[in-house]
Amino acid sequence: MALLDGRLYLAGDNMGHVLVLNDNFEQVNAIALTDVSQYPIPKATKPDIEAAVAVHHDDCDKLLFIGSGSHSPYRNNAWLISPDGKRARIDLSPFFNRLRALGLQELNIEGAAAIPGYMLLSNRGNQSNSQNQLIITSPHFWAEQATATIDIRRLGPTHNAGSFSGVSGMDYSPLSDSLLLTVSTEDTTDTYTDGAIGKSYLWVVNNISGNIASNPILPNHIVDIEAGDNQFKGQKIETVCILNETPTEMTLALAADNDTHHTVLFKVLLHLK
Repeated sequence: MALLDGRLYLAGDNMGHVLVLNDNFEQVNAIALTDVSQYPIPKATKPDIEAAVAVHHDDCDKLLFIGSGSHSPYRNNAWLISPDGKRARIDLSPFFNRLRALGLQELNIEGAAAIPGYMLLSNRGNQSNSQNQLIITSPHFWAEQATATIDIRRLGPTHNAGSFSGVSGMDYSPLSDSLLLTVSTEDTTDTYTDGAIGKSYLWVVNNISGNIASNPILPNHIVDIEAGDNQFKGQKIETVCILNETPTEMTLALAADNDTHHTVLFKVLLHLK
């Protein structure tokens, strides 16, 4: 999910289009990304769009939707779209190959956030590769894939066997300079196979601009989403989007995808400490 001009743009990993929603989560438009009309798109060929972020490019605000890179070539694409529906598909294979050459053999991009001077991408681990990574790169990395700066940091605490929580989405707060991440437990040992759903959490990293050089980058706050409300029990939270904020609280949109081809949206209020 990403917010632009008061509209929420929502893409799914097995969809070939983006839904445009109003403040009440009602659909007001849809933007095609691919020419595939089938839904759901089969697992073997789906684009696996797992990250979305608003960007400023060519003197206007646009949205960038990014495939996970976990299954070439189908998941190596990104789409740059304008609010008027104009789209451009981008092959991210050169950039993803650079990440692999730097040691990220198991790519699974699950989140994106633009902070001053950088684009952040999160790479989700799994039970066999129990470490998330934060990829710090150039703001317009997709347009300069061969030369974009790349710095890879460990993200989150070290996990004990069987307790791994993988990053599933993120957003940035310019007001508080904090990075919000959704993480979830899932019983899977690779980047391709879905697994049994566990619990979901919200991580908050304070002063992310000042902590960008830390390794690992650790959350200052961990919120057990299910503990806050039983409605979240059994829901695999896939992403977070800040709808509005004040110095003391944030209104967030959370999206749950439970691998049943149905999505549930939540609107929650986060009180800042």
